[in-house]
Amino acid sequence: MCQKRKCNIVMNQQNKKTNTIKNKIVSFLTHPIMLLLLVSIMVYGVFVPLLGYFWDDMGMAWNSDVFGNEGIARYFTTKRPVWAWFYQLSNLLLGKEPWQWQVFGIFWRWICASGFYLLVRQLWPGSKEPALFASFFFLLYPGFEQQYIGLIYGHFFLIFSSYLFSVILSIYALTHKKYRKLAVIVAIVLSAINVFSMEYYFMLELLRPVFFWVLLPEKFERLIYKLKRVFLLWLPYLSTLLASAFWRTFIFEYQTVEYHLNNLDLLKTNPWQGILFIAKTVVHDVWWTALGMWQLAFQIPSKAVFGERATLLYLGVMAGIVVLFILVFIVSKHFQERADSQQHKQSLLFLLLGFIALFPAGVPFWVTGLTLTPSFSGDRYSIPFILGSSLIFTGVLFLLPKKPYLRRLLFIILIALAGGLHSRHGVNFQRDWEMHQRFMWQMVWRMPSLEAQTAIFTQELPLKYYSDHSLTGALNWTYDPNPNSFDIKYALYYPTVRSGGTLSEQIDHNQTIDHNLGMGYFRGNTSQSITLYYNPPACLRIIDYEIEAENTMLPLYIREASKVSSTVWILSEPQTQPPTFLYQPEPSPNWCYYFEKADLARQYGDWETVVEIGNTALSLEDNANDPAERLPFIEGYAHTGDWQRALMLTQDSLNVTGAMQPVLCALWQRIDTETANAPEKDAALIQLQDLLNCQR
Repeated sequence: MCQKRKCNIVMNQQNKKTNTIKNKIVSFLTHPIMLLLLVSIMVYGVFVPLLGYFWDDMGMAWNSDVFGNEGIARYFTTKRPVWAWFYQLSNLLLGKEPWQWQVFGIFWRWICASGFYLLVRQLWPGSKEPALFASFFFLLYPGFEQQYIGLIYGHFFLIFSSYLFSVILSIYALTHKKYRKLAVIVAIVLSAINVFSMEYYFMLELLRPVFFWVLLPEKFERLIYKLKRVFLLWLPYLSTLLASAFWRTFIFEYQTVEYHLNNLDLLKTNPWQGILFIAKTVVHDVWWTALGMWQLAFQIPSKAVFGERATLLYLGVMAGIVVLFILVFIVSKHFQERADSQQHKQSLLFLLLGFIALFPAGVPFWVTGLTLTPSFSGDRYSIPFILGSSLIFTGVLFLLPKKPYLRRLLFIILIALAGGLHSRHGVNFQRDWEMHQRFMWQMVWRMPSLEAQTAIFTQELPLKYYSDHSLTGALNWTYDPNPNSFDIKYALYYPTVRSGGTLSEQIDHNQTIDHNLGMGYFRGNTSQSITLYYNPPACLRIIDYEIEAENTMLPLYIREASKVSSTVWILSEPQTQPPTFLYQPEPSPNWCYYFEKADLARQYGDWETVVEIGNTALSLEDNANDPAERLPFIEGYAHTGDWQRALMLTQDSLNVTGAMQPVLCALWQRIDTETANAPEKDAALIQLQDLLNCQR
């Protein structure tokens, strides 16, 4: 009997031990900071191996790779020199593979959201649920779509994290005696990192005394004593803020070069107009960042437009978030409901704090006139507003639903929609990267090598997450991978963007181009330029003004730019390859591959090669997506005496659109000039006149 009782006791102890271990595992996995990591991977991490470099990431990655830390320092000299130190450090720690920078960006977004969770826990210590809600609104904020530009925005959130953890440590020092001095010292250092590095979170420092005010014990008999106490607590951080302001105003001479104080100038010249303009901007930005941006999450994509696989991913991410949080609220002890007599008061406090936080967040943009927009690229100005918006939505949720399950249901719906929105952004980034890769490969197929100091003009390409500046980085990374100086050899320009600045309003012959790209200068001339046009699914084309001067399917400014351009700057040797780690593998030969190679051969008058390529290309199931893609083959067959094949392709091009008539006439005029007379040629020209009715 005793033996049996002992066995039962041992078994009970083992069961308790097992249950304790299980509870610890469940508690660890369902801790809000772990949940933030899991959802970060679920929403953002799935795209890590699928993406390359975008926008400023491309230019920065190229700069870091070819010029190293010296290039980074040069680039930030007139922008944010302190911030450069963090880029230099991360450049030493990480490689040049884009997936590493995607992970970097996700890591700092998670750290930042975790810091916000800890801050909210201090502001609302009675329950973990408000901090959970706020941190996920922070992590999945719908108003910012550029998370996948990981290199740049990883550093943005690194600095944001410095600010948040500085506030957390300063509050810790306010409420705890242990390690108080150390906490204050580290908090001041982190505050200095924030205010000296960049301007986005500079004014958020004004929120610190507000947090102190909220958290100070209500033991002060007179208001003036509490104000004095708050001021003294804030004084070390205020000193840091003022030191930064002094440095920016009187020492750092480039402070207003990049970002001029446009709205302050407007206030000086026309006060009433300035006040009205700024007031409208403030109302718009506060409304949009606090509430309006959520409409983006409720825009459900059409499967027919978005694609079946992409739609499945979108639905899968949302379903994963829903299932995860249903399980979390069922099994986790972190969120077991407790009676909270202060809930209503705390909810109102969060609404007030969130509303207050929106105003210092907007000051850097309201004084400089930078425009916050609901989409790329102006949505980056919404980042400092995330703090206030997340507090507002948390306060709203804890005010509206009276029953916990209704509040949690609304929370799950909101973050599922927000997670789905970011997965849609990820798909768009992936598609943009694939289009960019096709652009780069078609460019090197058509232009194996380039004469140094050549400028390339093109239209604003259908690449959403790239600018001509970032494409200049990719261009030089491809054609000048090992530069021996800071003189930039190639530049790509959108004339519509650069006219009146880097380029003249009207591009003409022999105009000097002197462009500071940050890490170095491009010094060129409009007369040493190439004009290309890329409008997929059509192939990239180098515009030949002699033939396409009257091609109305091209934008007028492209035709104007092509007046000063020439293909003589395109060299056939050596064959350049884009950076292998970024653009491999090379696509299999397709219509565009053969078109680019045929157009290159046409440039050098290698008509036998043009015809050889044409025989292969024209037998493919793939075909021309622009009637102008038949031009090199028409010219090649004509030059080799296959007049009927040339006429047939001419007819095919004309059948697509009558707008090709002047282009085809110009082409045949050149063919007539450059080919020897023969009876077959004369017969072909007679047929051509009936077909095109060209004006001689």
